[in-house]
Amino acid sequence: MTNPALSETDLLIAYCGNPLDRAEDRRGDAAWLEAALYKGRYLLVEGRKVAMAPGLHPDFAWLGHDRVAHMIAAGRTCVFLGRDENDRPVFALESFGPDDLSGNGEVFIDGRSIAMQLADPARDRGHTGIVAQALSIIAWHRRNRFCAQCGGQTAVRRGGYQRYCKPCDLEHYPRTDPVAIMLVVKGDRCLLGRQAHFTPRMYSALAGFVEAGESLEQAVRREVHEETGVIVGSVSYIGSQPWPFPSNLMLGFIAEAKSEAITIDPHELADAQWFDRDMARSALALDPAAPFLAPPSIAIAHHLLKHWLDEGHGLPLVSPAKQEINQD
Repeated sequence: MTNPALSETDLLIAYCGNPLDRAEDRRGDAAWLEAALYKGRYLLVEGRKVAMAPGLHPDFAWLGHDRVAHMIAAGRTCVFLGRDENDRPVFALESFGPDDLSGNGEVFIDGRSIAMQLADPARDRGHTGIVAQALSIIAWHRRNRFCAQCGGQTAVRRGGYQRYCKPCDLEHYPRTDPVAIMLVVKGDRCLLGRQAHFTPRMYSALAGFVEAGESLEQAVRREVHEETGVIVGSVSYIGSQPWPFPSNLMLGFIAEAKSEAITIDPHELADAQWFDRDMARSALALDPAAPFLAPPSIAIAHHLLKHWLDEGHGLPLVSPAKQEINQD
């Protein structure tokens, strides 16, 4: 079954393009979910890592119900992710380490490393989209075992997309934290910043969390001004990217600057500079003589730069029809 939520115009970079049909209509059907457990396949999640099979081409280390039944019976968090193109149920299952693997060379690999290995949509085939969903939802369960209202222990419902507190009759749902990330431009220059923990010489787009009661456009303007003192006018939405560390949604924008003077907030940035198109182009081309290092291709900031340099044609779009999940 194809994912009805995908479109040929979607931005397909790392963690995007999840090919699973999430089948939200099945989450409340306890009998269907119970039957699905027996015919489903399972992806083990340990912290920020997922189980991967050995081989030259990264693929998930899928497990059948017979291999995970004892983990489910022991109360491990198990979440219904959706149905694959063969209508087979797919689950994420909480793991506590390598002892849960089948012993055929599988290993747990960090979600960022998986994205770096796959690198582009043609190789990705939606894998990192599934990684984003699995990591985010299992992390949410780890943080919400107890009710924020009364402190009572919560129970899993709706295939893992709800936790319920019986003492106070409160339902808890997974949350996603929106982050505005913006490439600020003025004429033929773009404004990039670097944080102290960045790789040496790397500069990236500015970013910050959207606050309560704030529009996305306001968040863009506020964050840019707070971090650099630059005033932003028009704001254009480009695309979004799930970032499952633990559960952010990066909302990408091009922001037109109305001023140029930079005043850095040292609590936010170590530096910020204007770079012209030739500088940005050489950085994306990995030119060792470039004045800065561009963010890696798994980050939406990289693609915002490409979008600006290519005048709106730099974002890699791939038809969902070309995506496949390895069913072997």
